[in-house]
Amino acid sequence: MAVGAEHLVGLARRILAEALDEREAGADNASDWARLFDQEEADTVVRLLAIMASVEPDGRVREAQLNAILEISESVVVGMELLHPLRRLTPELLDAEQLGYLDALGIEFE
Repeated sequence: MAVGAEHLVGLARRILAEALDEREAGADNASDWARLFDQEEADTVVRLLAIMASVEPDGRVREAQLNAILEISESVVVGMELLHPLRRLTPELLDAEQLGYLDALGIEFE
């Protein structure tokens, strides 16, 4: 199954939005659609979410982004190369839930 290019572009705009509430809604939408993505769509969405989570200033939005990545990873294979931006996060600045998502995704910090 696939969501299609038009829906994927709309989702990408929300994930990349300047407005905090739009970014959170984009991540929530990605979670909702996790089982609908084909592999190529999933790779695109995961890459965008990982990049955004690596620079996200708001903890609530970052948590939604990480949750969306985990939800998608339950439906398709998520390559570790797509998650590489998450290694830029500072573990000491994350709460236990965010660290749990990263652990579930196999992200290890040096």
